[in-house]
Amino acid sequence: MRRDRTLPEMRGAKLVTAVVLAGALGGACGGDDDGAATGGSSGGPRTAATDTTLGTDSTTTTVAAIGQTFPESPVSTTLNQGYASAGELDPAALGGYGPGSIGASWYHADGVYVVTFTDLDPSAALCPGASLLTPAGEFELVTNSPMAEGACENFPTVAEPPVGVRVCNDDLVAYVTPIPSDAEGELYASVEIAVDHAVSMGITGSVATGAGTAPQVDLDALGCFPSF
Repeated sequence: MRRDRTLPEMRGAKLVTAVVLAGALGGACGGDDDGAATGGSSGGPRTAATDTTLGTDSTTTTVAAIGQTFPESPVSTTLNQGYASAGELDPAALGGYGPGSIGASWYHADGVYVVTFTDLDPSAALCPGASLLTPAGEFELVTNSPMAEGACENFPTVAEPPVGVRVCNDDLVAYVTPIPSDAEGELYASVEIAVDHAVSMGITGSVATGAGTAPQVDLDALGCFPSF
């Protein structure tokens, strides 16, 4: 929710950023009833940080406050396919997640695709990943990144920052991929884990880049930070 607040009685005075920030935070954390809305667990908008404009007669300053959400994305899917490099998928080894339990929505940020994982616990010690299946039938830009130390142990596809996991507003897992925003093909998102340093298993799902226009988002404004 976006709320505009005016600092009264400040006509002719220069607004100091620190004062504005203190005022904004005080308002956001106060006892009023119009706090931030929280998105649903099945792909609806997710709450994070937004911009609130505070103004005087001569100065307008934009600061962070609670309220902005990830918009719904037409480029969305469910991780509905399970796999294991040996044997069968064991959801218990994957933190209790099985096919269909996690949603994936795709966005654009800073020239690349970002995917968010709905209903994935940010504290889970798992190894999200992403890749692009090109129109030529080749998998490219295959990467993984750990949500916790050692979660992607022995994965040959572990990426270096800025590719990797982010946690947004403390409750939504996002993954910054190296896939360019103008790429064409099938976008794959996955959540995986290595078992006994040899067997890997996980769940995955895909959606075509042509399914719609992925919304543009600002990860900093949405309060997205590295998971550890």
